[in-house]
Amino acid sequence: MSGVGAMASGGFSDFMNDLLAYESGWDRVRYDRGIITDQQLNTWARGSVREFFPEHASWGDLSEAEWQQMACRSMNSLGFVGFQFGEALLIDLGYYQDDSYYLNGESENLWDGAWLGQHGVDSLEDFMRYDVQSRAMQEAFGYNLFLLDGMLAGAGLDLEDYVNRSFTVRQDGGARMEVDLTLTGILAAAHLRGASGVRDLIVEGAVTTDEYGTSILQYIEQFGGYDGPEVADLIDLWLNPEPDPAPVVEEFTVVCVMKAPVGHETHSVLKPTDQGEATLSEPDTDVFQFHNTPDAPWGLFG
Repeated sequence: MSGVGAMASGGFSDFMNDLLAYESGWDRVRYDRGIITDQQLNTWARGSVREFFPEHASWGDLSEAEWQQMACRSMNSLGFVGFQFGEALLIDLGYYQDDSYYLNGESENLWDGAWLGQHGVDSLEDFMRYDVQSRAMQEAFGYNLFLLDGMLAGAGLDLEDYVNRSFTVRQDGGARMEVDLTLTGILAAAHLRGASGVRDLIVEGAVTTDEYGTSILQYIEQFGGYDGPEVADLIDLWLNPEPDPAPVVEEFTVVCVMKAPVGHETHSVLKPTDQGEATLSEPDTDVFQFHNTPDAPWGLFG
């Protein structure tokens, strides 16, 4: 966002880790600086450190692996978990089913529906793991790009034309601001406001916020500028699934791509819910594919 601050830099793994830290609240840098307190972490964990780790006196005693584990368990006041997954998005991704959920009959995510066993996830507890959430997050990226690509095509526009491009939007009060769009900024913005929120920004210059007042422009800037795969690669991972790999027992790589929701064919038009509208290995080549290894589960690998 020109004139506001420099975009981040780093690999796709840095992007994923920074997004999880911000979304979950479990940001170790801010914790070490005293910006985030143990009491806040107690609230997001819905319990004290001793309830999870009796051997620790404070959250600061956690190892990096334990800290990441708690980030994926973190739940905010509306019931969004980890990377801030809600019921509606997981319905869209095929993990979960409920007739009444947040913004569709409920005022928060209650997680009282049915888990469908996708990728072996049979409960909210199963979902509160980094390997599971990092995979689901990349599925969500591909899904949102697929929706956004279709929305822009309907307006006679091409998503690829808006990656690594600057354009001007008008904020409340009439002030004009130049916005620098990058792929990772778009991915984060779509996670905040859905594919439709990014579409409204690009087509209409509409600047929207989430339930807590966080602007889509903040995510465009804060999470823009990381290295990552191409738009077509992420969409292709969503549209062309392969079977789940067998359990990994040795140090080897299993190639897999995302599985589309049951009943959704690649040539059909997906109808998302309202909300759907609303440590990884860093790639070092231009060719991306899913990989799954014990040390780096479900990342995009070059």
